[in-house]
Amino acid sequence: MKKELSPRSFLIRTLVLTLAVLLFFGAVMFAVDPYQFYRKTQGHVLDVRYSTPGMIKHFDYSAALIGSSMCQNFDMDQLDALHGGEVLKLTKGGMTASESLLVLRWLAEAGKADTVYLGLDMTRFNEGAADEYYPAYFANDDASDDWRYLFGYEAWMRYLPLNTAVLAANAAGIRLPSFISEKSDPDLVGRWMERYKNAFLGEEALVENYLNGKGGVSAQNTDGMYERMVRGLDDFLKQEPFDPDTTYYVFFSPYSALYWAHTGREGSLDALLKFRTHFFEKMRGYENVVALDFQAMDETRNLGLYKDLSHYHEDVNALMAEGFASGAYLATDEAVEKNNETILQNVAELREKYPALNEAL
Repeated sequence: MKKELSPRSFLIRTLVLTLAVLLFFGAVMFAVDPYQFYRKTQGHVLDVRYSTPGMIKHFDYSAALIGSSMCQNFDMDQLDALHGGEVLKLTKGGMTASESLLVLRWLAEAGKADTVYLGLDMTRFNEGAADEYYPAYFANDDASDDWRYLFGYEAWMRYLPLNTAVLAANAAGIRLPSFISEKSDPDLVGRWMERYKNAFLGEEALVENYLNGKGGVSAQNTDGMYERMVRGLDDFLKQEPFDPDTTYYVFFSPYSALYWAHTGREGSLDALLKFRTHFFEKMRGYENVVALDFQAMDETRNLGLYKDLSHYHEDVNALMAEGFASGAYLATDEAVEKNNETILQNVAELREKYPALNEAL
């Protein structure tokens, strides 16, 4: 006859069993490490939300690319060649200023990158505080909250099974479909060009779609817009985003001339042009920042290179990459003033061609 356990013995055994189960599952997560938070592992499916901190810590690189969907179609081999070393792609669709700051801080702490290419979206400085995208437990080096990763729902229910299957397939020599294997290539993560290659419809279709309410951009709060953007930039710079041991190529992306025509209808054009001047003046105060202005590129008038008001063809990314190396788009006082005039001229030409663009929103 079995001896009945005392309440104390039952409690101790239950606690020991629970601890053993937790240790086992934690060890499995640590070993597979789907987010590559503890080590670099070949073949893992990468997700920018969860994998970015681990990539920065454990990958080999001497430069990094940060930016939104405007930066996701750069040919990383081209950037590698122009830079003369490995460039780590750290882009994210809709990246906010605060998210850029966090990635910049992680890069500075890792101390690997001597060069950073930083693309910023102007209107992000017109926004208030944004929800945090990267999990908080990745934003510090405190191991006490790693349990959120080791026992997290997303890691266990999604990325652990997926990466286990991918690693097993690779070990067995099974060729994976391209839509999975490409997600394991850091140079291809977030790239959208192939998915939208049929979305470049030409100038007339793009303008018609826009006037019919398709393919627009987020509406902006235009009341006190310039002053709010200046405060947003001040808050950004107060966080000391530029590590003194790193060279930064900071740029605004080349939105289409139709985008600028839209801002004229919206009532934000003057504020944005004024902010451009202010922004580049601020950048010239940093010795290790090279400010580049792509927003008046000739290509911005070719609406066939745009799938909507702001997202451009990979050919434009290639020209921007060449601009990093050539210095052809340096944002000097004279260049920025001239570019503002060019933007206004482009808007005027579009308005003349499409009178409906003269109507306010």
